[in-house]
Amino acid sequence: ILPPLRDVSQRPEEGTTVKSRLVRLMTHLDTDLKHCAADLLFVLCKENVRRFVKYTGYGNAAGLLATRGLLGGQRVSNSSSEAHYSSDSDSDTEEYRQAKDRINPVTGRVEAEQPDPMEGMTEEEKEEEATFTFYHFQTHRCAKFA
Repeated sequence: ILPPLRDVSQRPEEGTTVKSRLVRLMTHLDTDLKHCAADLLFVLCKENVRRFVKYTGYGNAAGLLATRGLLGGQRVSNSSSEAHYSSDSDSDTEEYRQAKDRINPVTGRVEAEQPDPMEGMTEEEKEEEATFTFYHFQTHRCAKFA
């Protein structure tokens, strides 16, 4: 069900594999179905938060992790679960290792490179933009509490 990751150009929920279909179900409207799919994938990931996020993307994984109190990335504290799984070593494929640093952890895929919005701006223009953004952030934040 969870073959080694090779193609990380697609979002985890895109495609026709069993894994991608299960990931799609993690955002289904039927909460029982959503929880079952997430629980199954979590168990298939040996209840390892890092591996679960690797296979599903943080955006898809957040619901289950929040429900279980694991958003901080810690391991499941159930010591009996350790005995039921094979070793914790990850056998990353060469394709995955090459793309690993470029994978967006939220979407679980390599995103197209975005142009630098500050490119071509002088330091003075960058400072003006930062001041402008800060001012509008402060104004908006203060307006909420008024």
